[in-house]
Amino acid sequence: ASSEETIDMPLESSTGQTPDLDPTISQTLSVTGSDGRGRKISGTPAYMSPEQARGESLSAASDVFSMGIIVAEMLTAQAPHQGRGPLQILSRLQHSEALRWITESVPESYRHSIDAMLAPNPNDRPTASEIEVWFR
Repeated sequence: ASSEETIDMPLESSTGQTPDLDPTISQTLSVTGSDGRGRKISGTPAYMSPEQARGESLSAASDVFSMGIIVAEMLTAQAPHQGRGPLQILSRLQHSEALRWITESVPESYRHSIDAMLAPNPNDRPTASEIEVWFR
């Protein structure tokens, strides 16, 4: 038997603050899950860290991952997950090799920094202070 799992996806920071953004960014999705846990995941899939997509606790490293997605988007003028639905994005975030395609079109001079920010393991991501030094 399967259980109903609701994934509520408004853009929200790890501090719980919701910025004023275009309402088309927020969306709600209901899916049927087979794990029976009924866990709730909040956030916009295109900017979620892998741990957030799994419903785990968030940290500053989660914000670094999301910032890496945003910086990659700024540098390439393309949404990294363009053309993919929320469930495809959530699934793709669980495969570290799938994250490499995000930085393929990032200029070479920034690629190492963005790759580090998008490390699948939160403990392998740089701190905000390190990122500040990189982008000065």
